[in-house]
Amino acid sequence: MILFVHLLLHLVTLRRSADFLEEVEAQFGHFMAVHNRTYGPQHQQSLPDEYTRRLAIFSQSLATIERLNRAHEAHESGARFGVTQFADLTTEEFLAKGK
Repeated sequence: MILFVHLLLHLVTLRRSADFLEEVEAQFGHFMAVHNRTYGPQHQQSLPDEYTRRLAIFSQSLATIERLNRAHEAHESGARFGVTQFADLTTEEFLAKGK
């Protein structure tokens, strides 16, 4: 019985992970449409792995946004962070844009 409960909890965790990944990918698709991004093999100017790379960067940006919002909510600062047109850029790429 204990093994069954452990297995069930593991399956629920995996399902939540799959749901989370689907949600991130859906948000990334919306981001790409809004900000006119074209990543993926269907676009001639994009490298095959560029979509995956940009999705990973976007996912990290979402995690940072969530962490910052939680920290500011705890301090009741009123600040609110969200996705911007820079959410698919690394820190280095973002800083280079300002030069």
